[in-house]
Amino acid sequence: NVPQPAFKCSQLHANEFKEIRGAFGIPNRQFFSVLELQNRLTESDFSVIKAGDTAGKSPSFFFLSSDQRFILKSCTKRDVQTLGEILSAYRAHLETCTTIRNGNSSLLPRYLALYRLEFPGDPTILPV
Repeated sequence: NVPQPAFKCSQLHANEFKEIRGAFGIPNRQFFSVLELQNRLTESDFSVIKAGDTAGKSPSFFFLSSDQRFILKSCTKRDVQTLGEILSAYRAHLETCTTIRNGNSSLLPRYLALYRLEFPGDPTILPV
């Protein structure tokens, strides 16, 4: 049994992403229930997809939710900065895209949340 590291998790741009999830018809309760530890589990049941197992050149780690509906991706500080810069335009696009509400999707990726994980004693911040 490997000890799990302690870390602090904070949500970035929470209100914007709440509206974005709403545009895709994903209720907060449903979204967060997938991210939480499931009944009686002490460890996450997300699957890890190694960087080398993906088709792209990204060195990022990917995690697949147990219900296979969500993918979490680690990203660089620059990725976080860029997403923050385009977030207003991204949200505006989704609001004008009427097909989203009908269950269809935009051709853009579905960014549903942004989290920062901070590990004690490690100045590195891992955005997810």
